[in-house]
Amino acid sequence: MNEFSSLLESYIIKTGSLLITGDFNFYVDDTSAAVAANFLGLLESFDLRQHVYSYTHRAGHTLDLVISRSAESILNVTSVDDSFIISDHYTVCADLHFVKPSWERKRIRA
Repeated sequence: MNEFSSLLESYIIKTGSLLITGDFNFYVDDTSAAVAANFLGLLESFDLRQHVYSYTHRAGHTLDLVISRSAESILNVTSVDDSFIISDHYTVCADLHFVKPSWERKRIRA
């Protein structure tokens, strides 16, 4: 948990959108477990929001998370799909609301 806290400290001060995803390998839905309660408290202390509220693992727990700044509306988790059987984890589907940056064409003269 200390490593994740240090990671958050280094990224939270940066401007712009923040999106963290992954398999966190503990049951975040089991709020009676100290590790889950500490993790959710850590997210709250950094003003972050965890967006996945349904089970993402065959054993019936939420392990796969999508996290962003609480104040941002950059995504909407649309579903957790258990129809793929290549893993014991389910697929988390989300719509991302990012504006694609425009690119500037540059001319290089040789």
